[in-house]
Amino acid sequence: MRISLGKAQYLIQSHSIFFILQLSAVESRYVSRFRIDDHPERGNCSPQEVSWDVSQAKIYTSYCNITVTFKFASHHPAHGKVILPFQPLPITVKKASQLRGLTFGNGIDSELLQRGLPRRALSFLYGIGTERMINVLCTNSVRAFDTNAIFVDASNSADPYLIAKLSRTKKKNSSRVEKILDSIFIIRAFTCYQLCDIIAKQLPQLIRDSKANSVFVSGVDHLFNEQDNSKEEIERLQTLMSFELCSIANDKKTEVEFVVASAKDWSKQFVSRSKVAIKFSEKTALLMKSDEMQFAEVLL
Repeated sequence: MRISLGKAQYLIQSHSIFFILQLSAVESRYVSRFRIDDHPERGNCSPQEVSWDVSQAKIYTSYCNITVTFKFASHHPAHGKVILPFQPLPITVKKASQLRGLTFGNGIDSELLQRGLPRRALSFLYGIGTERMINVLCTNSVRAFDTNAIFVDASNSADPYLIAKLSRTKKKNSSRVEKILDSIFIIRAFTCYQLCDIIAKQLPQLIRDSKANSVFVSGVDHLFNEQDNSKEEIERLQTLMSFELCSIANDKKTEVEFVVASAKDWSKQFVSRSKVAIKFSEKTALLMKSDEMQFAEVLL
């Protein structure tokens, strides 16, 4: 007789496996006892027999290969013992570089965001000096992850000379600088409608063609003014741009891991959709939004 005994899960903690077994309410009424046997490549087996009184059991076992033996009550149709071998879930191995976020290279990394800007999320910078910060982050993304980046420049802030300066190391290596510059694709926007069109329609194809790992958009509010655009129109276009950038950041089908936008002023649309928002002044950076902490400040 073939029966279903629910689900088994494994949570790897240190050198032990946290074994979780769940049975349905009906099955749990019939199981009187069960035993878990470790099967190491070397050494003795260490069976653990546990009384069954609830529908979930949690057992620590130090080995990967285990056998679970169920003993059913006499009034169950499958009276006797049923032995089920379980195999552990595969272990995911990642490089250390894949676990860190995008860093600034200043006090923000040590005081505000020790893990850097998060992956697969929209980050928003606003205030004084954000144009330089976007150049810094763009350079750091290419240097740290050895990938391409897209720089959508709506405030005429993309600075190849600054990027080249930031790319230089103690050992002069012109080929390294050239490689970083060649890895950054700069697209300039001259009207708010052109900027919106680039983000909403052209950016997905540009990402596929360039295989970019990071996307940076500077001056998302630079091309708007209330003389040419109504307040409702500004809100509509910024809502659309923030939505599209957030969607790109969350899209696991692309290679993009970091999406950062900047503005001179606070934007309700971008702050609401971002996972991290930082306000910059002349001498400080204030963390306005983050999962780790909030309203922390650091001197620059």
